[in-house]
Amino acid sequence: MIWTRITHADRSIFLRIDLAGVAACLLLSGAAFFVGVRPLLAIRDERAAQQQSLRGAIEQANSLVTGTRALRTQLTNVQAALARLEITLQPPATINERVADLTSLAGDCQVEMQAIQPGAISNGNRFAQIPIQISASGTYRATAQFLHRLRESFPDTAVHGFELSATPDDPASIATINLQLTWYVQPARGERSQKN
Repeated sequence: MIWTRITHADRSIFLRIDLAGVAACLLLSGAAFFVGVRPLLAIRDERAAQQQSLRGAIEQANSLVTGTRALRTQLTNVQAALARLEITLQPPATINERVADLTSLAGDCQVEMQAIQPGAISNGNRFAQIPIQISASGTYRATAQFLHRLRESFPDTAVHGFELSATPDDPASIATINLQLTWYVQPARGERSQKN
């Protein structure tokens, strides 16, 4: 029955002890949060950010692998096409035949050849180049067809420049065309020429 005789003064002592205990618990909880829990939360957030970054890097790597595969496939296809596309270069001495072939193609396309002028050969180790200047006239459609068939018929000849003068509103008007071609031929042996 000792416990029943607690006085008001004793209660205030117990209350102060209880409040001190609660304050100590709160203080220890706060210290535990700042010392233990808060760093763990920061580590968790940092790990989540790293995982997100890793996922992004993996996606980018997968995309690069897919792109690399596509490029390798394209390269293989281009190499196969180049292997099938063997262009035999003609000797430079056949320039008169080339001029005749160009004139014949122009006639087939209803393009009137006004001038065709081969230039000096420029010799290299694997090939030589002969510039050819062409002046011609015909309808816009005929000159376009001539350019298209020129590429198909003469894969060893490149168009380096052209000027086309026509009336765009009238497809039947006569157009004038000036072409700068380069004909790739076998290297000239024993001839004086300019080096590539």
